[in-house]
This record gives sequence, structure tokens and C-alpha cells, in this order.
Amino acid sequence: MVTDKVSYSECVGCSACANICPKGIISIKQNNEGFEVPMINCSECIQCGLCEKVCPVLNTMFEGDYPKKGYVVKSNELVVRKNSSSGGVFFELAKQIIKQEGKVVGAIFNEENAVVHYMATFSDEIAKLRQSKYVQSRKGKTFSEIKSELEKGTAVMFVGAPCEVAALKLFLVKNYENLFTCDFICKGAASPKIYEAYLKELEKKYNSKAKIINFREKSLGWSNYSIKIVFENGSVYKKDRYHDWYLRGYIEENLFLRKSCSACKFKGNNRSSDITLADFWGVGKVKRKWDDDLGTSLVITNTAKGEQMLEGISDEIFDEQVPLDIALKGNSTYYDSIIPSPSRDSFFVDIDHNLFSETVKHYAYKGFLAEMKREVRNKLHWIVRKGRILISKIDSQ
Repeated sequence: MVTDKVSYSECVGCSACANICPKGIISIKQNNEGFEVPMINCSECIQCGLCEKVCPVLNTMFEGDYPKKGYVVKSNELVVRKNSSSGGVFFELAKQIIKQEGKVVGAIFNEENAVVHYMATFSDEIAKLRQSKYVQSRKGKTFSEIKSELEKGTAVMFVGAPCEVAALKLFLVKNYENLFTCDFICKGAASPKIYEAYLKELEKKYNSKAKIINFREKSLGWSNYSIKIVFENGSVYKKDRYHDWYLRGYIEENLFLRKSCSACKFKGNNRSSDITLADFWGVGKVKRKWDDDLGTSLVITNTAKGEQMLEGISDEIFDEQVPLDIALKGNSTYYDSIIPSPSRDSFFVDIDHNLFSETVKHYAYKGFLAEMKREVRNKLHWIVRKGRILISKIDSQ
């Protein structure tokens, strides 16, 4: 690690330290769990302390007391919503920045299907950035590249996890009027190593390299999203969030998330971003007409600049303010860190000796059975309700 002040269980993997090091002697390596951690060549260290100054674990970089506001938001373009993870707000914000000849930085799948942060310059690149990637991204020299563009006067919008936005702000030191930041309500960072094992197993099964990966495909509905992988040979793999073992291990079982995510210091109102983005889960309980199961976004403005960003796309979206406590009822991870599976450490040991599917099934099967029982029970209740409605209609005639 870079410093004895930050243990692996605390490190968030933001790469700010490697970006700031004036000697270039901090390298980012994958540990045995597949998460990126910084390593230093101590013999060449000049003890400048910059790596510690930009570390979000050691320093606080939260915005002031600007009153946060919650909004229900949807893009006016149906095709944008269908191709986005939720309501298409990111796409509309990014489009606005590109129109200003600015640049947008977010996570993409690269040519090897690894998840990396990427700087988009053209409008046709925005599609690469949208949609959720349930894997921790490699940041590389992203922070240094952003600073270079900001110094030129280029407008830059950065999208990342709350810890990554905090790290970027610390790295930059000063405020830039041409910097716009978005974080999201984050469950936690999933291991790239586990994602790679999952993908390799599927590529072997279908005898083809994955071409398109979508963790939030919505043909079965926004509330019952699926992972969809299209392979180069035309084969398609698709399973919903309850039946795909990667989604189950990540979403339901908390099997392979970064250790620091279980004690995240960037929860609640501890935000460095201008805007927080999320799915507006439970939006139909606020107003039934708002939920068409195509995806609805929750937007929280954390700064005056965030309000201006939302106002800047007002012609492209439907938006309405909602009391923050009501808006966040369906997003417990806004406030709470995840509780890791008690089998987490055993899982990471076993994955080195077994196939992904075999390992995750072993640890997630009990949870899977419980979910199946809930599914069957809910369907039975639905059938009973429909039956009662039908009988009441017959009786009324």
C-alpha cells in the first residue's frame, strides 16, 4: 500500500495517489481478490506526502450546506429511456456537455470487455458511457487527463462512484467552474476478477467472444431487468436479475464486493458531486402514472451548479420535485453500507480452484431458493387476486 495510514480494507481503489505522484513511482496492481490497489517503490519516494493529501479515505472533500433537492426525471425521448439503465438523465446531461464542445468521462467496456474510465469527445461516444456497469472500473490516468482539459478551459463532466468524485476533487485541489460532477447511489464495487471469470466461462460455453454486454437490459421491464450478452457468433445469453448467478452474487448475496464498501464514508449527505443519479425505485407509490416500467430516474441536486445542470436540460426531460425523504424510500444504500456475505472470504479462496458458476452456486443457492419461493408465492397471490376480480365481475352481471 502507499501508506501505512490506509489498509487494504479501507482503500477505495480510486487511483488518485498514482495520478498525483511527481516521481511516477506508484503503480496500480490487482490484489488476490482482483481489486486495484496502489503499490509504491519506497526506495525512490521523496516523502512529499501528496499521495496522502489526495486520498479520500484520509481527507474530507464534501460540498457545503446547499439544500439538497430530489426530482423524478425522465427523458422525453422514449428510445433514450429504453436504452438507458433508468430514465435517461445521464444521456441528456452528457449530450448537453458535448454540445458545448466539452468532454464526458465515465465507465465503458473496452475492446477486451474490461471496464475502464474513458473520456468521450463526440456525441456518438455517449452510448458507450451510459448503462450501469456492475464492475469496479480501472481509472488509469483519468484524473490527470481531466485536469489537463480543465486547464485548457474545456468543460468536463465526470461520472463516478461517490468515493471517486471525492478523490477527483482532492486531486484537483481547486474548484473549476468548467467541471461538472455526477455520482450515483452506489451499492458497492464488484471485483473485476470475478467478472472476468464469469465472462470467460460464458465465452467458453458459447464458443465466442462477447461483443455487447448490458447489465440492465429492460425488455422484461425496468423492475425485472436482465443481463444480456451478445456474442460475436450471434449467440445471445439473457437472464433476469434473479436467475443470473453474477447478478445474484452481486445484488442479492454481496459475495464479491470490495471490503471498503462495507464501511463506506461517502453515504448519506456526504457527497462531493453536483448531482447524484439513481433509479427511482418505488416511484409508482408516489404517483402511479409515473411508473410505466420503462425506467425512471431519481436526481438529487447537491449544489447550485447541480441545479443549473438540471435546468440546462429542462427542454429534454420531464421532471418534478419530490420531497427527499419520500424519493429515497426505495434506495436504502443512499444511507447504508452493504453487509457483506459471511461467506465472502471463503468465496474468494474457492474461486481460484473452481469454475465461477460452481462457486457462486455453492454460496448463493440458499438465497436463490428463498427467492424462488417468494416468486412462486407472489405469483400465487397474483392469480388469487385476478380470480377474485373475475368472480366479482361475474357476480355483478
